[in-house]
Amino acid sequence: RLWLVLLALGIGLSSLQIIPTFELIVDSARSSQPYAFLVENLLLQPKQLVGFISPDFFGNPATRNYLLTNSYPGNALYIGLIPFIFSLFSLVLFRKNSLIKFFSLTSLIIILFIVRNPITEILYKIQIPFFSTSSPKNAIFLLSFALSILAGYGLEYWSKDKGQLFKKILFIFGGIFVLCWLLVIATHPAFSSKNFLYSTALFGVLSVLILIGKAIGKRTIMAVLILITVLDLFYFLQKFNPFVSPKLVFPPAQIINFLQQEGGIDRFWGYDTARIEANFATQHQIFSPDGYDPLYPRWYGEFIQSSRDGKIATQFTNQTRSDANIVPGFGQEDLAKNLYRLRMLDILGVKYVLDRVESGTSEITFPTDRFKIIYQDSIWRVFENKRRAPRAFLTADYKIFNNKEEFERLFFDPNFDVAKTLLLEQVPAENLAVDEMSQAKVISYSPNKLLLAVKSRTSQLLFLSDAYYPGWKAFIDGVEKKIYRADYAFRAVVVPSGEHQVKFIYEPQSFSLGVKTSIISLVLLLVLAFWRRRKTYEG
Repeated sequence: RLWLVLLALGIGLSSLQIIPTFELIVDSARSSQPYAFLVENLLLQPKQLVGFISPDFFGNPATRNYLLTNSYPGNALYIGLIPFIFSLFSLVLFRKNSLIKFFSLTSLIIILFIVRNPITEILYKIQIPFFSTSSPKNAIFLLSFALSILAGYGLEYWSKDKGQLFKKILFIFGGIFVLCWLLVIATHPAFSSKNFLYSTALFGVLSVLILIGKAIGKRTIMAVLILITVLDLFYFLQKFNPFVSPKLVFPPAQIINFLQQEGGIDRFWGYDTARIEANFATQHQIFSPDGYDPLYPRWYGEFIQSSRDGKIATQFTNQTRSDANIVPGFGQEDLAKNLYRLRMLDILGVKYVLDRVESGTSEITFPTDRFKIIYQDSIWRVFENKRRAPRAFLTADYKIFNNKEEFERLFFDPNFDVAKTLLLEQVPAENLAVDEMSQAKVISYSPNKLLLAVKSRTSQLLFLSDAYYPGWKAFIDGVEKKIYRADYAFRAVVVPSGEHQVKFIYEPQSFSLGVKTSIISLVLLLVLAFWRRRKTYEG
């Protein structure tokens, strides 16, 4: 059938994003959500379906009267009360219009998967990959799209309909509003009656406009309904997510200014109350070893968790799957005592360790043989980690590890030098030899491209403390070279003696395959459209 062909072509058109995303999901730290948490928080509860007609029936976090414990944006079913009613009205054409049938069934299937019911309780208990590793409510945007298409068909049909069917739809919704008001009255203040009053008034305006449609004309009514819908949706957008000056979201801060001006590509980490969330680092374009959300390589997440106890993680929990963080520390003695975290800070090239005056730290926390204070104001202190490894360095000393346990034993050995490198496989004979005069300098650094200048009298390994990930390619003077997975989660490449330029470029095959698939799908879609057009003219 045509709609199946169009569905396949639609997936093909999206392949330039779908294929790399699938690669990321396979290699990421995603793990199954705890079953109880998933069905109680990540699925819509049946009572929350009232969000179709009143998004703030349970209050709003912006006005501090939100009554539910789960995410407000995650329950965003609302496409506008008026469009929702028209989307249901489009079902009168269910048997006559294949697109209405497609979008109606799509909406029903999505609702079935995102709302708690006996089927979803059984389905998600099986722990199916992808379904159980994410939030089902992420599919709400697909539901909103499908309902919006149906609303367009419903509005068009209403503009041509001379019968009384739409008035019957309004009568049914009137009954729904009456039942909701009885619930509000019976349980007040368990619900936000003020917000539901707004939705009731909006429904009243729609009803009046429909009833007087003949008197002022349906075209005029349609224009008014569209205007009301735009204002309605903008009201709820502005209420929860207002347009404000960037300075209100990211206010000026001396510590951020310091890191932006002095940090370069060196990483920072905050101790005790000086911790800065990873998403702030991303926004301010400064470098942190912490990762935000589960969109980071699995092996990096396993590696960074070992900063707690020296054990490479074997699985991810609901807490560790979300963010990849060096284990936080508190108090005077915790930083100096946790040798695993210090080793992590060193190998990741963390130059700046942040502290706040209020933490009450001392030389016990920051011993002078390891840390040197380089910045201080009335709130913040910044220590330089003198034992850190450079972000990129040359070495001839490496060992092979075969599994997680062996890596733990070698990497966290008190005698291990971070200037050494642990590899998963043997480097072909390259006559690697120590050269104390070797140099590795970063020339330019961007998210998808890194250029270094290296100089050595012997062949050596160039270690880079950036995450190893499929799709990265290394070129030495324009010639592609193999990238080795070093120190469990990072990159290394063999560099011959002499002066060379080493370039790392992110060119994933998954993206290349996705682009080719998308282009082929686009060509096939254009051919199909031309063929259908020609067939119509010939018919």
